[in-house]
Amino acid sequence: LARRLRAKDPARAGDRARELEERGLFHLFVKSELGEVAIREDTLRMAQRLGGKQLAVTLWEDALRPDSISPWERPGRHYTPFVSDIQFQNSLPRDRMAACALLARRGDREAAVMLLSFLWHLQGPEVYREEYPDEMDALRQMETAAADAVVALGTVAYPVAENFLRLAETPWHRRRAVRLMRGLGDARALRPLLEALAWETREEESYGVAAALEELGDPQAIDGLVDAALDVRRPLTRRREAAETLGRFKDPRSVAALGKLAKEDGFGTVSAYGLFRLTGDEAGRAKLTAGLKAGDDSLEVVRLLGKCEDSDALREVLLDGFVEGVPVARPGILELLKARFWPQAKDRVRDVLLRAAESANVQDYVLEELGAMGGPEAAERLLNLVQGASGDDVWAKAARALARTGDARAVQFFNRARILEKDPGRRRLAEQLHEEAQAEHARREKAARG
Repeated sequence: LARRLRAKDPARAGDRARELEERGLFHLFVKSELGEVAIREDTLRMAQRLGGKQLAVTLWEDALRPDSISPWERPGRHYTPFVSDIQFQNSLPRDRMAACALLARRGDREAAVMLLSFLWHLQGPEVYREEYPDEMDALRQMETAAADAVVALGTVAYPVAENFLRLAETPWHRRRAVRLMRGLGDARALRPLLEALAWETREEESYGVAAALEELGDPQAIDGLVDAALDVRRPLTRRREAAETLGRFKDPRSVAALGKLAKEDGFGTVSAYGLFRLTGDEAGRAKLTAGLKAGDDSLEVVRLLGKCEDSDALREVLLDGFVEGVPVARPGILELLKARFWPQAKDRVRDVLLRAAESANVQDYVLEELGAMGGPEAAERLLNLVQGASGDDVWAKAARALARTGDARAVQFFNRARILEKDPGRRRLAEQLHEEAQAEHARREKAARG
């Protein structure tokens, strides 16, 4: 196999590798040949293709080969480019992590645990990332591989993730430890996550602990979150995160804490959201509606409303915001309405979009939505925009939206434009859109008859 790899004969090398794998000997070849510069990268690539539990063990044993470095530091130090063959060292983590990730996706739990451990060691300190920026690509791939391992392992990975969380010493490691814990969704994560809230008391940086507790959804987190939200020693942003998470738990303790925070500066929007979500509070509803119309916090309000449960009150807040809110918030509101309240909201949304299409600076989403909704009024507005457009960009966007309406007037317009339009670019686009408009018109006619 080594001779065939040196000769760059991949077909015959692959046959020989499969034969060795069937005999249970391929891992010995990998272990013995990793030191040979001429073929080791090809060997690792072949290892990825073949897979096998013993192969993962072999790769891991090589990563932890005995030397003077302590076991905790060994993998990370082993793969830093302090040796002469920098190119190989830079590619090696990606190859080996990919092999482990492959096994983890196949359900090999032992490989997945090794993958998580491997990831942890290879996430070096800030100075390492600054000194060797080329390693960032490898680190990003390793994060993806760790996510694959979490999925493969499920709750079996919990002890590994908890160990990461307890041993984390830097903000950089803590964020990733919390992310692993969050990805597992294991009920045992409650206690270590609540302990991790103490980190955010001393430091400005967020580790995503509140979001992890929100996803976990365990009411036993309420007391810890209340303390965190009311603790004036904590940074304001961290307190707001805890207050937002309280909106997840319908409990008198949450309501009382949010009521207190509503009287403090900096908590108006998040406390209004929590009280509206938990109790349907009218004052909170009014504040959220005003936030959609004011502009300063409109996008934040849209994000928070997206976390609320479906209700008539939520639908009315969103509709009021879409009708009277600032333009920057409307695309986000529209997505919520389409996803959750479209049958009841469609007509009012159409009216707003038709008015918006008369604006001199019509937004792209207005054109797209009118095209998707169709109808005689939408087609008329879009046709007027196309005919009056001076710039090619506006003409093209409005024309594409017009074709999507499937209106008979759109078919007629593009039939003429593909012949009479003076601009070559517009003629070509009109030719394409004429076919699309015809197809859409036929589809809508068939749907109407059916």
